[in-house]
Amino acid sequence: MDLVFNKTMLVLLTIFAVILTVDYILGSFVANKHNLYSSEKGNEGLMKKFIAFILFTVVVLVADFADLFNLPSMEEYIRLIKIALPVTITAYGRKELSSIVANLSIIYEFDIGDFLSKSLSADQELQSKQRRMDNAKFVDKVNETQLNENEKNK
Repeated sequence: MDLVFNKTMLVLLTIFAVILTVDYILGSFVANKHNLYSSEKGNEGLMKKFIAFILFTVVVLVADFADLFNLPSMEEYIRLIKIALPVTITAYGRKELSSIVANLSIIYEFDIGDFLSKSLSADQELQSKQRRMDNAKFVDKVNETQLNENEKNK
């Protein structure tokens, strides 16, 4: 057993789980804020995150199990997994962090800037722009409603 690999994977998977949880909570908050939340979308997002976490965890356990029993036929695959898995988890975590930044930019209404918008995938950037446009329409609708109420009160 490779103790360094196990500790590294434990730390990476813990950080990954925290990132997934924060992203799901913020995404739900943004969707709820804009009246776009539905249980179907929420369950779909939760399942995507859960499956990603379980998949990475199972791969770590399989690599550890194969390493524990010293299977010579799988030795090269195990080495490849030990190299590729941390990189894959980090890349996926970076994508989720980009989603967290996009959600925070919507919640607190700040521009994420050129640097971060380039790091977001095209789909996330498009969704972020769409959310901002929907938010602007929502603000206009609220302002119009308030004006109508003020005119009625006069």
